[in-house]
Amino acid sequence: MKEFKNIIFVLWLFMSHKKVITANFEDFFENFECEGEICYIYDISSTENLEEICSNLRINTFEYYKNTDSCHYYGSAYCETIRYKFQSYERVVFRNSKFKKFPSAEFSSFNHIKSLSAVNVGLTEINRSLVFLHLVSLEKLILQNNQIENIDVLAFHDSNENLTSINLSYNKLREIHDSIFNAIGNSKEAELLLNFNGIERIISTGSISKKSNQKFKFIDLTNNKLKNFIFNCTNIDTLDLSENQLEEFEIRNCSVNSLNLNNNNIRYLHFENLSTLRISNNKILQNLTLNVDKLRILEMKNLPAKIMSYEILKKAKKLENLDLAGTFFGQAKIETFSEMILLKNLNLSKTGMSHIEYGMFSHQSEVENFDISYNNLGFLDINMLSSMKNLQKLSISGNNLTKLESIDFIEKFFPSLVEVRIDENQWNCSYLANLMKVLNDKSINIAKPNIVVKNSPNVLGIKCITTAQVKIQPININDVNQTISIKLNEIIEQINDERTNRNNHKFDLDVIKSEIFNIQKEILEMKTKILSNQMTAIGSNNRKESNSSVDMKTIKHMIEELNNFTLEKQKLANDQILVKISELQNQILKSSIEQNNFLHKKEMPEILSKIESKNYQSLENHSQSNNSTSATEILLTIMLTSFLLIGIIYLYSKIKQTLYRTSNLMSVRARSTNTLNTTVEIPFGDRN
Repeated sequence: MKEFKNIIFVLWLFMSHKKVITANFEDFFENFECEGEICYIYDISSTENLEEICSNLRINTFEYYKNTDSCHYYGSAYCETIRYKFQSYERVVFRNSKFKKFPSAEFSSFNHIKSLSAVNVGLTEINRSLVFLHLVSLEKLILQNNQIENIDVLAFHDSNENLTSINLSYNKLREIHDSIFNAIGNSKEAELLLNFNGIERIISTGSISKKSNQKFKFIDLTNNKLKNFIFNCTNIDTLDLSENQLEEFEIRNCSVNSLNLNNNNIRYLHFENLSTLRISNNKILQNLTLNVDKLRILEMKNLPAKIMSYEILKKAKKLENLDLAGTFFGQAKIETFSEMILLKNLNLSKTGMSHIEYGMFSHQSEVENFDISYNNLGFLDINMLSSMKNLQKLSISGNNLTKLESIDFIEKFFPSLVEVRIDENQWNCSYLANLMKVLNDKSINIAKPNIVVKNSPNVLGIKCITTAQVKIQPININDVNQTISIKLNEIIEQINDERTNRNNHKFDLDVIKSEIFNIQKEILEMKTKILSNQMTAIGSNNRKESNSSVDMKTIKHMIEELNNFTLEKQKLANDQILVKISELQNQILKSSIEQNNFLHKKEMPEILSKIESKNYQSLENHSQSNNSTSATEILLTIMLTSFLLIGIIYLYSKIKQTLYRTSNLMSVRARSTNTLNTTVEIPFGDRN
């Protein structure tokens, strides 16, 4: 219909004016190149140059009736044709141009355009003028990648209600007024892009938007320097404030559907009615209050521990994407995920989950991507995840796995599986090679490891362990030190909280010593268990490979290590008894001090009130003498008891060490006669 009207109009012009020829807009005006619905303006050198071109356009098209030279020569009908063609273009784009600001009145020729794009043209400011008053049809304004530092508070005051999109990203704004938010949107959803500006603050005008039905589809304030965000609005679908320095966040009179606060310094957050929340990498977050009933997407990566528990998440029945990677939640229960039947993406990497129970994921039939990496599970049966019929990607890296149970059924359980990540485990090299063959035969891709191993045993860059490596596996001293450090810090925090006084500091130090002994005992138990497992693994590998030659030096070294561990445990037990004696001494002494203080504070005033003042000094001297005698007797008793116990303990330890060495010597001699037997005998004296 539009094309038919154009034909009728041109025929009318042709019949009405003899001088009408085919109008060519590009020939009539320099710096213009138009095609389709877009008209490009190029090679503008300055604001004055742009103003001159716009003035020429206005005079020769929209004011042809003034009988300008061009219209006088060609006839007014020709100018009318040019005007008609120009008004058919809805988008104006500046190319290869440089100007600092828009002209004002001269922009009246553009009152029909819907989109204006001036990208990378050198704009430095947007002041209040009649520019946007003339652009009565404008819907979209694109001013990104410029040098804009200031926007007048009333710059968009005269904008029309059709304006629903402003793009000011990649400029040099340091502060903005919230009035810019009021400039766009009405019944239509609006978008405002202010990302990558370095904005430090939003100046509030103190009023809610003048448009009661204003709706924002998207507000992008990412990669700025905002420290607080207190905002008045009515409705925002997606608000992105990631990559800022936010400590304070508050929305007033407003509902938000999707909120992104990743990489900020948020301390406290309370929110309801969200469907999407991203709050990863807020290291100082202390309190998070969240209504999870409507949540569909929750991303909480790398947050401090104990911000939220699995118990709260159990209510999130609408969750589709759950990403907790790097945030310590500890061990989940069997029923933790039972209500999350809509999950499609589940990331539990580095969450502190120590094991998976059968039935824990029996309701997650919609899961497509599952990441359980770096949790040191130690054991995994494919059967545990068999309900995930739609699984496409699986990551089990960094779990200290030596075997993957039920691997032969992986194709049956997961018909859609296309990729698995299996690196950084404790695979035996021969087992790993066979595992890769099984996966390749079933057309399942093995993801490239994060760190490709080249200088140690590996299969296609994935690290593995050979039999030779098993006998020299070191104990990770860093983990041991970390365990000790954590435990000691807990003890110190407990003592600080109790605010111990000077009278019982000796007693508290003994408590610390006792706790340290317990830690050291646990470490020795762990070392013993690791060493025993290594020895068992050597025996198992030798039997499996039918290898009759056993490295007796390695076996002997391991036995010596076990003996040393046993001696260390005996020494710890003796030291622990001494600490117990010290604790008993301190408790008795403490009780004595408290008793004397009680008598001095409670009984003495009553006695003094009954006697005469002339006998007061003699009575006080007599009382002090009695107390001194009593304390001396108690201390003497404690010392005699201590010496007696120490003697008994010393005699007992000597007898036990003699018996242990005799038993150990017999055990070693018995083992040395069998070069094929790799089973470790624990001496009789240490079996308990």
